Amino acid sequence: MKQFSQKWLKGFNSCNSRIIDPITMAKMLGVIILMTFTKLGLAQSQEITGKVISGEDQLPIPGATVLVKGSSTGTVTDFEGNYSLNVSNPAEAILSFSLWAILVRKFL
Repeated sequence: MKQFSQKWLKGFNSCNSRIIDPITMAKMLGVIILMTFTKLGLAQSQEITGKVISGEDQLPIPGATVLVKGSSTGTVTDFEGNYSLNVSNPAEAILSFSLWAILVRKFL
């Protein structure tokens, strides 16, 4: 078995100066997998929810844009003014709210 693995590994080593031991390779693979799962565990996001309302009459504002400052994460409020975002670090997230409105007037 060891001869087969050494021949197989030798084919992938371009300079043929060093053959990696299968046990060493398994240890390296284990470290890489451990680092990957650790990174995935730290990169989990948390959901932030809220409601955008008018300051004057406390009515919900549908269609408002909610963005996380400094990122491309964002959403638009629903008909009742509700929104939800997934943020990787909610303690440091700065939300930006904006609404584009068009004033329509009829001239007779």
